[in-house]
Amino acid sequence: MYLNVAGLLADKGIRAVVLLVVGTWTARYLGPGEFGALSFAVVVVTFMSAITGLGLERIVVRDMAQVPTDSATTLGTAWALRTIAGAFSFVLLTFVALVHADADPQRAWLVVVVAATLLFQPGDILDFWFQAQMRNAWGALAKSSAHLLTAGARVVLILAGATVIILASVYVLEAVLFALSLYLLYRIGIGPLRVHVSLAKARSLLYESWPLMISAVTTLIYMRMDQLLLSTLHGAEELGMYSAVVPFSEAPYTIAAIVVACVAPWIAKLRVQSVEHYKKAMQKLFTSMFIAALLLSTFLAVFADELVSWALGYDYAKSGSVLAIHALASVFVFLGMVQALWIVNERRPQVALAQTLCGAFTSVVLNLLLIPKYGAMGAASAYVIAQAATIVGNAYSAREVFHMQVNACLPWKWVHQLAA
Repeated sequence: MYLNVAGLLADKGIRAVVLLVVGTWTARYLGPGEFGALSFAVVVVTFMSAITGLGLERIVVRDMAQVPTDSATTLGTAWALRTIAGAFSFVLLTFVALVHADADPQRAWLVVVVAATLLFQPGDILDFWFQAQMRNAWGALAKSSAHLLTAGARVVLILAGATVIILASVYVLEAVLFALSLYLLYRIGIGPLRVHVSLAKARSLLYESWPLMISAVTTLIYMRMDQLLLSTLHGAEELGMYSAVVPFSEAPYTIAAIVVACVAPWIAKLRVQSVEHYKKAMQKLFTSMFIAALLLSTFLAVFADELVSWALGYDYAKSGSVLAIHALASVFVFLGMVQALWIVNERRPQVALAQTLCGAFTSVVLNLLLIPKYGAMGAASAYVIAQAATIVGNAYSAREVFHMQVNACLPWKWVHQLAA
């Protein structure tokens, strides 16, 4: 397992650096205005992708890890559900965007182009099979291949002086390449090729996953509502100033997501084999992730101005203060990612729903209060407080996990927890 995590982290680190460099170059090339318009399209489609995901990922991985003999049915049913959801979402977004095209034609067409990625999102289902088999490196290889190839395409297009619409089409290319890579690796890995679709399984999956889907949507509300409001209240340029530094702050999240994905099957099996060992493993994971987040967020907050000045240039000068604030959210995001494992294994999706509704409510209220006056700085502050609210809310909805999260924040308990 540790070798698997190390390999994935090394791969993820190299890929993240390459993509961050290309993303920064894109922001400098387009400028705050057009970069803000592109960011708006990506955020809108991201909201819709949370719906088309149907909250299935962790449930499908858990079921295939715990009942391998039923993997063909689980995989086929999940794929069918997400294919239907993706097609419907694409049609809906396209219709809405074109109806409002007269107000801002460029923004409307950017939404339509990026929305095409939803048609290929069901290919992610094959990555769930790799996770259940603890072959996460295979899924990472497919993702890396797609990301690196499209990063190269972005560089070529920027050098060629491409328009923002052409650059937006690279998101579609990336989705296609990722789906194809997963399929090829899946065939090589001798997966359950004859998948089956079961209405009974579909009902079972949706019954358990719908709170997680709503949780994912509400999570995006408090993670991305700031960008929608910035664009609406202050225009594309202010959104561009904000969106350009968000990738620096959120870069550590990808590392946390990889670690959680790697240990998910192991945690699921521990829950069945030994509740005592499972609880110790969860506490150790909470503590490790808190320490990592604390170190990473401190570094970003201290060197924010220098990083923005060097990477983005004069046009984005005021974004340094935004990054310094936004980076503080990592601590709460990391704890939330570990909590997602606890929620799935304890079969308590209602906790996720309560947690994210709390965060979403806090985010909407604070964004409405702070963004009109403070712009991007207000958005960053609201984001951090909303993330903290999701953890504090556990004191009422999930005291057991809140106790573990509080223990993870106490330095004098670290040695005992990590050595257990």
